[in-house]
Amino acid sequence: MKKSSLYCLVGGACLLASTTFTLIANGVEHANLDNSNTNETLIATTSTLNTTPKSFSSNETVYVITDPAGHQTKSFVGNTLNQSSEPIPVDMNITYYLDGNEIKAKDLTGKSGHVKVTYDFAATKTYNDKKVPFLTVTGILLDSNKFKNVKVDSGKIINETADHTILAGYTLVGLNEDLGLDLLPTSFSFEADVTEFAIETTYTFATSEIFADLDTSKLSSIDDLIGQLNQLSNGFDQILDGGNQLANGLDSALAGSQALQAGLSTLSNGANDLATGTNALANGASELAAGASSLAGGAHQLKDGAKQLTNGLGQVVDIDNQIVGKIDEITDKTVTRYNNLITRIDNVINSIPAFLRNLAKPLIEQLTTMREELETEVTTLYNNAYGKVEEYTNGIEALYSGAEKLTAGLTELSTGADSLADGANQVADGANQVADGANQLADGATQLATGSNTLVNGLDQLATGGHTLYNGLITFKEQGINKLTNFANNDLANLTNNIRSTVTAAKSYHYYSDPSAKSVKFIFKTPSIK
Repeated sequence: MKKSSLYCLVGGACLLASTTFTLIANGVEHANLDNSNTNETLIATTSTLNTTPKSFSSNETVYVITDPAGHQTKSFVGNTLNQSSEPIPVDMNITYYLDGNEIKAKDLTGKSGHVKVTYDFAATKTYNDKKVPFLTVTGILLDSNKFKNVKVDSGKIINETADHTILAGYTLVGLNEDLGLDLLPTSFSFEADVTEFAIETTYTFATSEIFADLDTSKLSSIDDLIGQLNQLSNGFDQILDGGNQLANGLDSALAGSQALQAGLSTLSNGANDLATGTNALANGASELAAGASSLAGGAHQLKDGAKQLTNGLGQVVDIDNQIVGKIDEITDKTVTRYNNLITRIDNVINSIPAFLRNLAKPLIEQLTTMREELETEVTTLYNNAYGKVEEYTNGIEALYSGAEKLTAGLTELSTGADSLADGANQVADGANQVADGANQLADGATQLATGSNTLVNGLDQLATGGHTLYNGLITFKEQGINKLTNFANNDLANLTNNIRSTVTAAKSYHYYSDPSAKSVKFIFKTPSIK
């Protein structure tokens, strides 16, 4: 805002400089205003300067005669050429340099080298602690045969031909102090490569009317802008609150996603363990089914063998019954024979007469002993024969009974083994399905865990971005909005107030010696150096 206002002032200064010095160059560039013909020259100058644009028309003109250093020596008011002792509200000072060293004007005449000439101006009149601002425009005529490579700052080359070069330099004095700035030029310089230095009379035009004509009512739009900037600052505070809530929300989302990530990692690990276990279960169930089928086959074989054993034992029982019958028959016959033999021995002993018994006593004793031995042998044979046969028969019968039970049990085992094989096959099928589902669950859990990692990374980036955004908003608020608002409420507000005060100061200075004058301008004449 400062620069835009200043650019308007500078633009007006450049326009004025161009217009004024075109007129000066056309009207007074060849005037020789020394002290001997001052009257005629000033009248001619007045006539020329009365053709300036209407916006800078005035009814009081002050002519100021200076020495080569720009210091006032005389001043005249209007066409009357009456000298005045009233101080001039603008000071001018001219400094000359040759090859970088300051030099007096009289010593510069006829010198060659690189020359620089600086014009410094200062406002001296104040109103309500504000300097009365002035625009100064200086016209300079140079011999193009003597001055080469001409440059000017805070001004411009108005015309450049083979014979002469016309410069215009401008300053804006008093404004820096009034507006609290250090931007506006209060001096200008020109420099050139010179052969035998000489310069014609120069003229400087100074006026405050350009500032007095400013319409300060338009500054109300700046006041509106200041209010809008304050609204922007308040609205940006709400944006900051939203940015903070966003950052906090992203932190909460990140924390939740991290918890989800941990849970999904646990789920993934558990699902992988479940898949491993169900795969082992499926393998075991398949082995169980295979074993159950083998068991069923073996049970069938056992059942068949048991049936064959039972059948065989039945045949053994039948044979045993036959053998027992034969043994009984043989034993009975043997016992009968032994008994018959004992009976015969008894008959022999009993048939020996009494008188022969003493003589036959040894024989009787032998026969008696033989009889006893036969009787013992028969008893033993009978007991052994019938006892062993009975034990054998009981064993065969017990074995047969056990074989029948074994057959019945193996039949049940065979049936159960068939059921077990069927169930094991169903278990194997179910275990395979469970294993397939567990593998799918493990794959899905792994994908979820991977997705959760992506989610966490994304939310982490979002959370970081949210905080970066919030910090950036704070930085923008502090370094941008706040500074802009402070500038608006302080610098800009002060600038508009200072502009109003400056314009008021410019309006206050509307005459030099005649209070009825509506405006006043000053024309400085600086003598030639030859």
